[in-house]
Amino acid sequence: MANTVSPSNFPSPQQIWYEKVLLAIDSPNLIHTIAAERRRMATGNGKTWRVTRMDPLPTAVIPLPEDGSEIASTPLTKVDIDVQLSSYGQYVKISEQVVMTNSCPILNSTTNLLGDSMKRTEDEVVRDMLIATATHIDCTAGVNGDSPTEPRYADVQEVDRAMMSNNAWTISKSIEAENKFGTAPQRQAYFAMAHSDTSSAWENVLGFTHRSAYPSQNSLSASEYGQVGSLRVFLSSVGAVKENASALGNDIYEVPVTGMEAYAIIDQESYDDHIIYKDPRYSDALNQTCTLGYKMRMGCAILNDAWITLFRMTLAN
Repeated sequence: MANTVSPSNFPSPQQIWYEKVLLAIDSPNLIHTIAAERRRMATGNGKTWRVTRMDPLPTAVIPLPEDGSEIASTPLTKVDIDVQLSSYGQYVKISEQVVMTNSCPILNSTTNLLGDSMKRTEDEVVRDMLIATATHIDCTAGVNGDSPTEPRYADVQEVDRAMMSNNAWTISKSIEAENKFGTAPQRQAYFAMAHSDTSSAWENVLGFTHRSAYPSQNSLSASEYGQVGSLRVFLSSVGAVKENASALGNDIYEVPVTGMEAYAIIDQESYDDHIIYKDPRYSDALNQTCTLGYKMRMGCAILNDAWITLFRMTLAN
């Protein structure tokens, strides 16, 4: 028998080829900050950010006295909105043995994971603030027999009316028609931030236009799904949902619909969104571990409850 060298008597010193490019992580669309006003608060000014909104003056429909006599002055009134800033963060401790023995680029990978967590944290804090708004409209025009029902065009019109009656400004400009097959012009719109489970519910609303049929695809967010009436719909797997909360025990999907300047995110100068790396020399007595973490300081607030409507729905049977 020939003395053939085979893997059985001459094994390779390395049995696994490690791919250096890591797979994508499971990260949702972040939709709840897209319509926010971004403001910054300087350090050294306490923990609370305050902004003031003046109330509009009444109209003056009564003619002035013909004799020139003085009329009463009109008082000025205002509303102060206070936002408490808070710090958020977490860190990972990594042994030097992992860095020395593992071919995975562990520090770079951990930095990416921390950045993802930081942005998701901000998104969820803002989401929970938005669904606490005082104004809500339940779908009632659907046929699934639940309360609320699945959405229909009459429900969308109700949200449109509520926002326009409260003088909420639209966020997006209209998209003019172009000479392209299968496209349709889109009107000025408010932003609706919904759970991705509701995608088929929106598709079934009369007049819904998928984003692929917009005349222009310029500057579209990856999370935008389409438009119906005056609502441009954005979807995320971390959209707001109340489990088993409907009249029939189904999930209620809560969709914040917002106009311009309806809510704000406040970052603190020099303390917003930063990654912190501590070399083993500074985090361990024997230089055996390093730490990677993030810390951010932010606050968020609804600036005008009348310019946010919580649109609540269930799904079709």
